[in-house]
Amino acid sequence: MVRGPDGSWHCNDDGAGDLNPLFAATAPQSGRYDIWMGRYSQGTTNAVLNISEVIGNVSTAHGSLDDDCEYADWDDPDCW
Repeated sequence: MVRGPDGSWHCNDDGAGDLNPLFAATAPQSGRYDIWMGRYSQGTTNAVLNISEVIGNVSTAHGSLDDDCEYADWDDPDCW
């Protein structure tokens, strides 16, 4: 889960095309982002957080994010 600078929350559990989550913002706001990583089962494990900057549309398992979508709104099919 990601909390953006404006306090809005974003979550996409399996958006990377497998069981891995994906968050992509086409017009990210400046400021602090809080990122929470969890796991399905109990206990602890090692995790990897990849952060990158991509110019242009972001491809996901569902297609490309629309340029009119400020955040990846997974409830709005026009944004994925």
